Amino acid sequence: MNPKTGRPRTRDRVCIRCDNCASQWTTTWAVYQKKILNSDYCRSCKNKLGISGVKGGHSQKVKSAWKKHGIQKVMIKTIKCDNCQIEFQRCRSQINTTKNFCSTNCRCLYNFDRLYNHLFRTFKSNQNDVAYLTGLMLGDGGFRASGSRTTYITISFDIKQRYLIDIAETALNNLKIHFSTIDRQKTNVAEIKFHLPRKILASLGIDIHGSKNRCQPFPFSEVIKNINFIGGLINSDGYHAKRQNNHHYIQLTNTTESIIKAFCQSLDHWSMKHRISTYHSGNANEKTRYDVFVSGSKQINLLCSALKYPLKRVAHIA
Repeated sequence: MNPKTGRPRTRDRVCIRCDNCASQWTTTWAVYQKKILNSDYCRSCKNKLGISGVKGGHSQKVKSAWKKHGIQKVMIKTIKCDNCQIEFQRCRSQINTTKNFCSTNCRCLYNFDRLYNHLFRTFKSNQNDVAYLTGLMLGDGGFRASGSRTTYITISFDIKQRYLIDIAETALNNLKIHFSTIDRQKTNVAEIKFHLPRKILASLGIDIHGSKNRCQPFPFSEVIKNINFIGGLINSDGYHAKRQNNHHYIQLTNTTESIIKAFCQSLDHWSMKHRISTYHSGNANEKTRYDVFVSGSKQINLLCSALKYPLKRVAHIA
């Protein structure tokens, strides 16, 4: 208080009580003197009553008219939320010409549906592309949390094997997934990056974040029983090769036990003979490596003819 005038100074802090919910907050006397509303409302109650944001940038004549006639009679209008269709009141200066939402949660839900709602239909109608993409993600994919509803996925490729990148882009385009491809010439690596809703990943059984060795993802049987799941894993962590004696074989190498089990279960479903070998150096810091071999020209040719996309091929091996 100013001892000479007995009035608060501009820098003095005053405690204010909301006339609607009785909550309290503090502000300076200079800010409190500039208020427009006759009543004191906290920020939460202003948002609920639709009278937030009515401050500053107006002439004294307009402000006096608001005080005289009441702010709600002059500025408040009832509109509908474009997401939940609930009617609410909002200041006319805050009404958007395109979309209006009753809360930030409704705005987030509307934008989420606009970006990802079509994926639930495309994933249901393109099961072969879904199985192939699942194999790629479990092989050379990285999963990182991106908000509470989506996951940021990165799939790495050898930049020299451009046809594998083209195949992956074709599968993503069939599923109508928005993605970006980045070529890193110094490391000879190409990366395809995109977002997927966690509900879709959960429907596949791979709603994970971080290290696959820690999470041990295991897709659902609908994905494992699709033969293109085998093709996706081979094109990421495996290859199809031929020795000089015309002996065809397929090799898959991975360090995650659950992924190896899912791959072997898919091979068993399609009656393909295979063998597994494990390797561990004895160092506690190194992961166990699993190698799965599929040999026999007949069953490999049957596999190649049944797949939607061709397998990764390497040069002759002695």
